Amino acid sequence: MHSHYWQGCELSAPELAHAHEVLASPAPPAERITAFLKLLRSGDPVATGIAMDHYQLADATRRFGEDNPFTDHSDELLATAREVLRQSPSSATLSPHVGEGANHASALYAITNLAEAEDSALLAKIIRTTRTPEVRNVALEVAGGVMWNSETPDPQLLKTLKEIALNQHEEYMDRVYALNATGSARSEDAISTLVRATKDSDLRIQAHAALSLAEEDLVVKYRPLIEQLIATWPPDAPSPANEVRLAIAELDEPDEE
Repeated sequence: MHSHYWQGCELSAPELAHAHEVLASPAPPAERITAFLKLLRSGDPVATGIAMDHYQLADATRRFGEDNPFTDHSDELLATAREVLRQSPSSATLSPHVGEGANHASALYAITNLAEAEDSALLAKIIRTTRTPEVRNVALEVAGGVMWNSETPDPQLLKTLKEIALNQHEEYMDRVYALNATGSARSEDAISTLVRATKDSDLRIQAHAALSLAEEDLVVKYRPLIEQLIATWPPDAPSPANEVRLAIAELDEPDEE
């Protein structure tokens, strides 16, 4: 396995190329950790990006019961990722597979489960300024986690998400990602954005907003609005309309003893 965002990119320094070989191999954990840290601390954008990709790929396997051998270095990885995100996006020639900003894509990917409220301003800036769809998509995903874990959502990040979610000129999937991230927050402003989105001309956006409002802690209050909305949809309304219908139908099912 090469890496997520640096496929086809070779490391010119022999010691870094060797470290990558070890990292991508079934070598003993101690050897792989040494190789991971060598790449992460190298200062080389490709090497650092490869290390960050491997961290998140290893972290994703935890849902299958496997340990992430790099977990003890999460704090260092987060600090490195933040440093990378403050840098300019890497050139498209450095990572033809992704294009401009592969360094940002790797950093965002690596902190999917590590980003904190203090990263909100940095995320908002990248979402606003990146010219690479993949970078924006990953940033929006990370923003959702940050919003969920923030007691009070960062106003600038929420504003950025709202502008995308409610803008009919934005790409559909960008709107969905932004709407889902907004729906991860529980502030009055975030909820009002979901309500506004139920009036969108795109039935798909209506349905995504309604699905967020159908969450367990919101559905009692917003059930009348959701039911009124469902009544306006045709039988073949696009996804996730059926998920919304099912969420409301389940409210009337008797509790199992």
